[in-house]
Amino acid sequence: MEEVGKRSGELCFLNLPNETIAYILSFLPGKELANISLVCKTFYQACKIESLWERKCIEEFGVRNDVTPLIHSQYQIYTKVLSKYGYLLGLWQQKIGTYGGLIKISFVGGRLVATEYRPPAYPNINAPLLTKPFFTVELDDEVQASVRCAIKGAKTPHLCSILHDTCEEPESFLAKCTKVEAHANEGGRVMVC
Repeated sequence: MEEVGKRSGELCFLNLPNETIAYILSFLPGKELANISLVCKTFYQACKIESLWERKCIEEFGVRNDVTPLIHSQYQIYTKVLSKYGYLLGLWQQKIGTYGGLIKISFVGGRLVATEYRPPAYPNINAPLLTKPFFTVELDDEVQASVRCAIKGAKTPHLCSILHDTCEEPESFLAKCTKVEAHANEGGRVMVC
């Protein structure tokens, strides 16, 4: 008995070259591609083609990995960083104080980088905004996404967490240091954006 698709003159989708299958699959959302790669060996191999994931990073998040040489694959960056934290990309308003501030989250050097923008101190209201690093999301040595506090004045590098589901408003997130004693003068940071 012959296998389906192996008979002469019959064309089977799974017998197409991996690049062709990857092109066809590229019309699916990236999250679906990650699931489809689990269906069979052929789909797995087609879904491992880097150009497919580079295209998904650009289409879905508007980011291009500018690190040369690549430390992590586009697949790893998409599935471990962007699929989980990509919704943070953009400009967020902080919910603190009278004037608040802004958090800009961008994709730089293969990682998400959050920068805090604050208004200048009174009476220098015409001065440029004050900027300082806030947190980064990057792949660690075990190729897992880790959120790290980047606030200057921290005694030691440490993790922080991003909480999205616990916020009252759907378009907000909470950033919280997990090691409050690591900060010299702020007693840790909790920031709602």
